[in-house]
Order: sequence, then C-alpha cells, then structure tokens
Amino acid sequence: MITAVDTNVLLDLLTPGAPHASESEAALADALIDGWEALGIRCLAVNFAAGPRSALDGAAELSKRLAGRGIHVAQMAGVNANFVHQAESVRREGVARVLEAIPTAKALNASMLSSGCGTNRDDWTTHFYGPHSLNYSPQAKIQLIEGLREIAPHIEAAGLKYTIECHQL
Repeated sequence: MITAVDTNVLLDLLTPGAPHASESEAALADALIDGWEALGIRCLAVNFAAGPRSALDGAAELSKRLAGRGIHVAQMAGVNANFVHQAESVRREGVARVLEAIPTAKALNASMLSSGCGTNRDDWTTHFYGPHSLNYSPQAKIQLIEGLREIAPHIEAAGLKYTIECHQL
C-alpha cells in the first residue's frame, strides 16, 4: 500500500518539539485510514507498542474515526500476559496486564483481547513468547488454566472474547 503523506507532516513527527506535531500526527493517521479504506480493509487487529494503557485516552476517538470509514477493531493484541512463568509475581502481573487492557479494548469497541501464554525464559520481559523447556511442563499448563480462570469473569463481564496464542505450549 502506498499512502501519500506530505513531507512536512513527516518532519513534524520526527522533530522533537515541532509546533504542529499533533496536527501532523492526526494527518498521518487520516492518511493511513484513507489507505485502509481504499484497500477495502474492514477490520483491524491492533497492538500498541507502549502497551494498551497508553492508548486509552485516544481509543474512543480512534474507534469513531475508523467506524466512520466502515472499519472495526476486531482484536486488540499486545497484552503480553505471562501465565506460565515459575514466579507467582510474574503470573500475577500477567493477570493485571489483562485487566488493565480491558478498558482500552472496550473504548476501541474491539471484539476481543489477544495474548500469548507467556514463557519461563529469563528474558521474558522483552521476549514474551520464547521457547523454554518448562513451558511444556504439566505445572505450566496448570498455571495457564489458573490464570485463564481468573481473567474469564472479567472478560465476560466486559462483553469481550479472549484469544490466546498457544504455539509455545
């Protein structure tokens, strides 16, 4: 897809403290949405690099802009919950990540949240779904089920579905 964007818009986005940065950000978003609409894209899966909480403030507005073009957010990903790690504190954080993502998913009018199972790797904070022998243990499967049971009532109460990438189990 080729999307026409004025070079001044790009310069505003790349220049710290540019006076028209917010207008340029909106112009770039509109150009992307125009391109998606032109391609006939009608649903998106979104993932926010800084995490779902960072997108909460603009989520409802984004949903309206997309809906105005006939585009729906089907799935919000990037939750990065870790339900299988040996450390209980890591698993608790995984549950918290899911619960924190629900308001943003609702503001986007998303149909579902998506995450992976997690991992037992030492670098799990930057490689959320890396292979590790303990990922395949009976204990990891039990911990995964416990985490899913804990978030299920919250997901259901929000009217969402929850999908899980299970390639690491």
